[in-house]
Amino acid sequence: MRLNTFHAIFRAWKQRQITPSKPEETLSPAASASDLESALFEVFNKLADQSLTPEEAAQITGIIANHIKLHETLRLEDRLLELEEKIGI
Repeated sequence: MRLNTFHAIFRAWKQRQITPSKPEETLSPAASASDLESALFEVFNKLADQSLTPEEAAQITGIIANHIKLHETLRLEDRLLELEEKIGI
């Protein structure tokens, strides 16, 4: 599924961002758009307990936001194609 790429992107980002002295933090894999909402809550909670810095949280939520926009765009494209098929374009 298209949303499974989020987990790989997040892992790659964290590998570049984490200093060796800091333990690696991970988020749950996203299998659907609703999982992205859960991921945002996870980031907020990790920010609240200081597992993530504000800069890290901002970067991660930016990735999640872009993924949500991609999902919305793909859904709109699917709906548009469906309508075009119905009216014969």
